[in-house]
Amino acid sequence: MPNKGSQFRPGMYAKVEFTDKSSAAGAGVLPYMSLVTVESKNYVFVEKSPGEFERREVTIGSSGLDKISIVEGIGKGETVVTTGAMLLKGLSFGY
Repeated sequence: MPNKGSQFRPGMYAKVEFTDKSSAAGAGVLPYMSLVTVESKNYVFVEKSPGEFERREVTIGSSGLDKISIVEGIGKGETVVTTGAMLLKGLSFGY
């Protein structure tokens, strides 16, 4: 980080926020448990109608301890399964 005029000195504190391109682009953020990974591909389940779900491949961005950003694959306003995705994984992939 440039220190023009020697404004920053040893021992100083600062509040810093880190962003990435995915969060700047308005990516959706979901609980990590929403994500299902099979053969190196990432999926979520999107509600098509009440009680009917569609498996959808997604591109993920950055992740934290319990949240993950979805860069591509779901649209704004779509309802995504956030709990029980592992049960749908078994049904969807025939496990």
